[in-house]
Amino acid sequence: MQAYRFETTVLEDGSIKLPDFKKFANTQVEIILFPKAKRKKKVTTSDIPEKKQSFEEFIEKWAGFAKSDLTDEEIDNIRYESIMEKHK
Repeated sequence: MQAYRFETTVLEDGSIKLPDFKKFANTQVEIILFPKAKRKKKVTTSDIPEKKQSFEEFIEKWAGFAKSDLTDEEIDNIRYESIMEKHK
């Protein structure tokens, strides 16, 4: 079965204008309607408050963000126990 997709707007009287599908004349079809979600305003750089940060400040803030105090062996044990629990 072949499907066709197109976008249109529901008119004020509730009708929908369809493209010309003469090859389907006198054929029963199924129509599915998906209302489009309203898009939020696109964020631009002018919307972001200007706060300049030095490279050093950036590194100080984010350095070690994903770092863990656990040893590699402890991390491996946690992973092993998680897998064993999952497959009980």
